[in-house]
Amino acid sequence: MVQTKEEFIKKFLPDSIETLELTQINMDATDLGLADILRNLNALYPYNSRNRNAIESGTMAVGVLCKTKTLDPLQGLFVLVASDDLDFELISTNYLVICMSEKAIRSAEKIEDAIYKLTNYLVKNYKDSMPNLADFYRKYIYDVEGDESEDYAVDED
Repeated sequence: MVQTKEEFIKKFLPDSIETLELTQINMDATDLGLADILRNLNALYPYNSRNRNAIESGTMAVGVLCKTKTLDPLQGLFVLVASDDLDFELISTNYLVICMSEKAIRSAEKIEDAIYKLTNYLVKNYKDSMPNLADFYRKYIYDVEGDESEDYAVDED
């Protein structure tokens, strides 16, 4: 019997997760950055909606398989958004797995903080083993359009 991706991944998740929704994005083709993807998840599962409450309570999780060649030798990232009360760890040989709390995508500030932590993790653990990590950062992490701070304001005087 052939298993779906959902069935395969659910084997590694806590039993309390009844529903797993998966989607896949080719970051190289869409040019969506990681912050864009997290903002889209926040919009797709609005706070106080039935699905968002299921994620927060730990009965549902959402996974996004983000394919990109810039994380070579890996094939991309797998972002799993679930309740922060769940204690689990996923490991993949082909993808960098990021498990994050649904609380981390509730606002632009929290998304920025999650991206900052992820960047530190990548640099600390993968800077020597991923030759294109700087390209990944420039294309998919650095978000000048999403950054509304005055640090990037251009003074035309």
